[in-house]
Amino acid sequence: MRTSEILYAYSQDSITFGFTFTKRYIIDETIDQLFDTLDTTKFYRINRGQINSKNALQKIDTYFNHRVKLTLSNPRDQEFIVNRQKTNDFKAWFNK
Repeated sequence: MRTSEILYAYSQDSITFGFTFTKRYIIDETIDQLFDTLDTTKFYRINRGQINSKNALQKIDTYFNHRVKLTLSNPRDQEFIVNRQKTNDFKAWFNK
C-alpha cells in the first residue's frame, strides 16, 4: 500500500488499520509512527487514534462542544470527529 492511496487510518486495540478505496490493511506501525511518515500537507491527525487524508474529505459539519465531524470517502462504520483542541488547527490545515 502506498501512502498516496490512504484515505484514513485508525488505531484500535493496539492495531493500526489503513484504508484505501478498495481495501483495509493492517499496518505494522503505531498510529504515531505512521503519522510521522506521512506528508502533513495531505494528512491530519484529527484525534489520538485517527488520521485522515485531505483527499478523502467529503463534508465537514459542526458538532457539539466546539468540534467538527467529518464525512470521508469509504468510512466503513467509523465516525471522524476532530478533537476540540485541534479544531482551529484542522480548519487552517484544510484551507491551505
